[in-house]
Amino acid sequence: MQNWDALNLKKIDHRYSIFNIILGAIATFIAGQSIVLEKAPVGTWRNMTTISSLFALGATVASGLHKQLASPDLLAEASQCVAKLKALKVETISSTFEVEKVSEEYQQILTEFSKIDC
Repeated sequence: MQNWDALNLKKIDHRYSIFNIILGAIATFIAGQSIVLEKAPVGTWRNMTTISSLFALGATVASGLHKQLASPDLLAEASQCVAKLKALKVETISSTFEVEKVSEEYQQILTEFSKIDC
């Protein structure tokens, strides 16, 4: 199973969103050029539709990977993990904190969020 940290999840989410938008836009542009110009700008009409469909396929794959790797559930879980770790950090500001208690809470957070690299 892959472990993810919050920063990497945000980068992946952003990257796949951009790939999806760009590849879809290129596919639309190429297909539109064939219609607007009433002929294929490069090669035959068949070549242009093939190229356009490959970019559309790339957009579909990017979208699918985006849903798998950077799902909102995983991002929410990473945010919860970070929030709990920050709360634990605040607890340790006091010079009278109990090391054993904080250590137990830390281990519990790591266990609870095992899919996330907190």
